[in-house]
Amino acid sequence: MNSCCSLHFPRVVFEGGQRWLWNPITKKRLANRPEERVRLRMIDYLTLEAQIPAGRISQELTLLSNELGDKDRGLRADIVVYGGDMEPETLIECKSATVSLRKDAAIQISRYNEHVGARHLWLSNGHSDAIFTFENGELKQRRKPIYPSAIAVQELRSTPQYWIDRGFIATSLEEGATEWLTQVLQEFWDPSLEWGYGYVELSRADMGVHASHYYQSIPLDDDTDVALSIMSPNPEETILVAILNQSQQTVAVFVTDLGALWDGESENTTIYTTHSQERASMLKHVPLKTDEINPMVISNLAGFYESWFRQLYLL
Repeated sequence: MNSCCSLHFPRVVFEGGQRWLWNPITKKRLANRPEERVRLRMIDYLTLEAQIPAGRISQELTLLSNELGDKDRGLRADIVVYGGDMEPETLIECKSATVSLRKDAAIQISRYNEHVGARHLWLSNGHSDAIFTFENGELKQRRKPIYPSAIAVQELRSTPQYWIDRGFIATSLEEGATEWLTQVLQEFWDPSLEWGYGYVELSRADMGVHASHYYQSIPLDDDTDVALSIMSPNPEETILVAILNQSQQTVAVFVTDLGALWDGESENTTIYTTHSQERASMLKHVPLKTDEINPMVISNLAGFYESWFRQLYLL
């Protein structure tokens, strides 16, 4: 089934000139690794959407070596959720988004549970979940979440701080621009759009652009797509990025400075290709106006960018 945490994003902090993941329970910064992103998204689902107290959640629980055989020494359980009696209730194993939830993953979590003793086993890669429950001594797969939603995701996303904490809006952006972008992001990440999404590692030295983040991917034809994202790569900038991919190769990257757009600067966009860089005005091609929120514009962003690509003979 679709993952419970698919609508959540990990929190980030900027320290030492770098962007780090942030664990809101342990209050520690973490390296930006695929499995860690999924684990933190799951933590957000459990604590924010399912409203489980943080005190009932344990992370990377070390399975005591004196309880294990040699092959299991040093193993750690990703997440353990405890019941009201503080006995292990659910064991959660998080995998990278590119890892399928196959038999070997189920075997791994079952082996871990020999030392945890939880009633529920939960596998997640951030896109899909496989959940099992012990009933009358048998392990049966569930079709519903163990912990149902207690608050709507849309309500969680309604405040600017939600997007700031997750690296979508820079802390330095002025209040009016932040409020506007909060509304834009709510429309952009509306689940009803049914775009494909995922984390994109974008670091192109040949183009001079570094913009790794969560993107929405929209196909333009059989071998061409545009990936779109709004992000703060550092505490000072908030940018809209459009990546044109053809035959699984990046052809061009359009980066719009949304702070400059808000301030009315005409040349607010840099177009990067492997051969050149040039400045342009986004509003001449993409009518994302700062004085109104038009859901039709946001849902058709890919179409506006496609027209822009064609004008530049990139398609």
